[in-house]
Amino acid sequence: MKATPKEKKSLPRRILNIILTVILVILFLVIALTMFVRISGNTPNFGGYMVFRVSTGSMEPELKVGDVILTKEVSDVASLKVGDIVTYKGAVGSFSDKLITHQVVKAPYKEEGTYYLVTKGIANGEEDPVISENQVVGIMVAKIPFLGAIYSFFLTPWGLIVTILLIILIFAGEFWNIFKLSNTNDDIQEIDEQTLQKAIEKYKADSENNEESADTENDNQ
Repeated sequence: MKATPKEKKSLPRRILNIILTVILVILFLVIALTMFVRISGNTPNFGGYMVFRVSTGSMEPELKVGDVILTKEVSDVASLKVGDIVTYKGAVGSFSDKLITHQVVKAPYKEEGTYYLVTKGIANGEEDPVISENQVVGIMVAKIPFLGAIYSFFLTPWGLIVTILLIILIFAGEFWNIFKLSNTNDDIQEIDEQTLQKAIEKYKADSENNEESADTENDNQ
């Protein structure tokens, strides 16, 4: 079955709407996750996977400010090795109660039944304080490309304007259809009123003609 010219014309718009919708959904999800973390202090966990946004330059050039990373829970801390990038919860000094994403520089070692490891920011001159296995949140499995840049851009004033424009573009077609439907309904209502008025006038005219015919017949009698 061949597509009609109207369907062919609307296809590019549908594709554009799908792309714009996907961008908005991703953006809103990232913002929602960030706000959730800031308000609750907890990171949403989806089947052992978590999403974090890099907020400092301590891991440059590997990770830049604004990068979004996907992290997976570590079931066995002993399996970590030098070079792995892990996220852990700081416990001492300026790191206390903060989520830190740094690179392992000393493999896990066991003392008195507990594993410990040492991490360091690539751009930092000093190693982090020693962390225990209980502090490890997860290991980075991927950096999500472009998402960080999109997120950062949409937090700017220009990004807000673009967001509004995207929403308008997505729903412009629906607004136009509603507008056309409204005008069509007005036209139909006007036509119905005109038809009704003509019917009333015709009825009156027929009634007058009938009365005149009756008067004529009476006169003839």
